[in-house]
Amino acid sequence: MSVQANSSLAGNSLAAVIIRGLVKSENGSDMDLHLIRTPPEAQNCVQFVQSRREGVALSEMPARPSSTLPEPGNAVLIVRLKEGLGKGRAGAVHDVEICACSTPFDIPPLVVKVANRDFCDDLSKEAWLYEEMESLQGVAVPRYYGYFLAELPPHAKVASWNRIATTKFPISILLLERLGGKLPLGRPIPQNLQDDLWDVMKDISELHIFNDDIRYDNVLLAPKSPPALPSLVSPYRHRSYGLRLVDFDTAYKINFYPHILVEDHEELIRLILDNVPQGGTVNPSDRD
Repeated sequence: MSVQANSSLAGNSLAAVIIRGLVKSENGSDMDLHLIRTPPEAQNCVQFVQSRREGVALSEMPARPSSTLPEPGNAVLIVRLKEGLGKGRAGAVHDVEICACSTPFDIPPLVVKVANRDFCDDLSKEAWLYEEMESLQGVAVPRYYGYFLAELPPHAKVASWNRIATTKFPISILLLERLGGKLPLGRPIPQNLQDDLWDVMKDISELHIFNDDIRYDNVLLAPKSPPALPSLVSPYRHRSYGLRLVDFDTAYKINFYPHILVEDHEELIRLILDNVPQGGTVNPSDRD
């Protein structure tokens, strides 16, 4: 008798996530945090520019490419928080251990990005952009499994926050595919990864996304498969990449032609390629 394989977790399979180890109650005991999948809002996600210069801006905002996701699921995933992997302006990223799922999916290694206090709107914006880039998930950006929201009880303590709310307070997360590490500092970047970085940038430009925060910390190696899912082939370059871009909370969609966005991103890519072999991490904010 053959054993039927589980289907892979899709980007919209989960209706809720329960996280253990992220929140403590007022008396210091661990509490499970039950977060509900929530449609992200497009706050400050889109900029429309009217330009008199020919070949700069489209007359209409390009539509979002059609989704290829199945019908939304109602599965509930339970995870346990593990070590922190990094913290930025809008949130902190943590590795998670998968404890259980109400539907038997094949689930790749995952991380959660927990919004910093008062940054739920920024994380919602980032979630909207990941949904906009559905066709590039597993290609140029990590696979995205949803934006989830909950309300904390008064005096609950969140592992990645340095202040405790005295009233009920919102908290949100992104659930993402876990990626590899950063480019090694002080070593030449292999030519294939240099080419990948240029093409990843060109791919997001094809979707009319401008990201002014492309920098060393936000370029990660593709995950190793297995246990991760294999890289997908770019719909534009027709090959897979060894790198991914992350952190889109300051990015936005704009009605510029892709070649204009490539030009606008070019200096950010050169900062990485020129400085990493020298052991440096010059970031966009350091250019002045």
